[in-house]
Amino acid sequence: MQASQFFSIFLPNKYALFGGGLLALFFLPLSCFATEPQANEIISEIIISGDQLYERGDKTAAKNTYLLASYLGNPVAHFKLAYRFVLSSYKTEYHLEQAALAGHEKALEMYLDHTFYRAGSIEQANPHKAAAVYGRALRSNPDIKFGFLDPEQTLELAWNQKLRDKEKFFSKYNVQDEDGEWPFYDVWELAEKASRPSEVFGEPDPALVFWLITHGGHVPGETETAVKTYYQRWKSGGTIEFDICDYVTSGNGATFCSQRKQEKRSSELTADLQDLSDSLSSTQSARLRNAYEEAEKFITLKVQGEEMHSGTARFALMNASKSRQLSEFIGLLSDIVNQEIDGDENPAAEEDGKLNALYSELLALISENQNVRIGVNTSVVSTEAFRNTQRQWIRYRDSVDEFFKSIHEKDTKVIPALLTSRRNEELATLKESILEYKELYSP
Repeated sequence: MQASQFFSIFLPNKYALFGGGLLALFFLPLSCFATEPQANEIISEIIISGDQLYERGDKTAAKNTYLLASYLGNPVAHFKLAYRFVLSSYKTEYHLEQAALAGHEKALEMYLDHTFYRAGSIEQANPHKAAAVYGRALRSNPDIKFGFLDPEQTLELAWNQKLRDKEKFFSKYNVQDEDGEWPFYDVWELAEKASRPSEVFGEPDPALVFWLITHGGHVPGETETAVKTYYQRWKSGGTIEFDICDYVTSGNGATFCSQRKQEKRSSELTADLQDLSDSLSSTQSARLRNAYEEAEKFITLKVQGEEMHSGTARFALMNASKSRQLSEFIGLLSDIVNQEIDGDENPAAEEDGKLNALYSELLALISENQNVRIGVNTSVVSTEAFRNTQRQWIRYRDSVDEFFKSIHEKDTKVIPALLTSRRNEELATLKESILEYKELYSP
């Protein structure tokens, strides 16, 4: 019997066999009625039929067709079920595992991501099983390559730890698993706590820290580096403290760490602001805080609207820029309080003239180029954002001037001259950037 004849007999009417008893025939060895080459051809035709159904949009029939081929042990069918359809975590893992065991390279990569490199969940991660599947996959297909990753060494280290009862872990420490929401480092945050004395985990336990690291990966490169580095540090008697931000390399990781740094720096800035306020009268203190609030609004708008950060780490870059500028502003406030501001108020009118000219020129330039794309999710600054930032800058300038006058108790143009000069420098830089982006990215 030709493969095409078999196919037409046993797969009539869009695979109606799934509703009847013919499916049982497929659990018999195909060698009962076909040679191995014929059996392989039959399975190949089933896969091709599934592909055709999928491309036509008949996802249900395609899924059933791939299921049929998977029952016959076809690794490609297992892979396509896991890759093309939304399945439960258990079913996804099962189909990837079956394909990986047969030496399917992409399935093995996805399986290791699912159970180890990107698991990011104590419940989902299974480094011991990942190591076992990896070994068997290589025996099936010794030519499997993993690019920059080194699964063999990394999984060997993960294998060399004792198995733990996950239910007992959650019960003993009363902690939660990964919640599925950004920033996806929940398990590694537990590892950080376990690496330091804490109320949750008690005294540091490097074995527990390592176990958590191997169950909390989010980015393959980060997981591999953390596993290798921490294991070596621990076994060589080095420090056993774990810090997520020592290992992050991704945009998500950079953003997560920048936010943590910003929160810490924000607390420090609040303390610095309070120290300045303690030495002032109530009126001066109120103007100090008003100046800081207006400055924070201005800096936020400038970072978001004028600095044009792009790429996967754009939020990390924005957070770092905002934190730096707020620190510099606290320095300015300190200089005002300590009466250390040196400046010449005479150029105030000249600086105002420069500002007005630059602002008008930039409005026209931005209006012409605001749709120019300059990176991931980023375009040249919009006219609306530019106007809003400039309006807030005026409020910022005036509030700082009012604070300065409350300290020096005299009418002077030193602060407007100083801040206008700085703003002119910022606008000149913005103009240069837009012209560069225009030349690089305009169609």
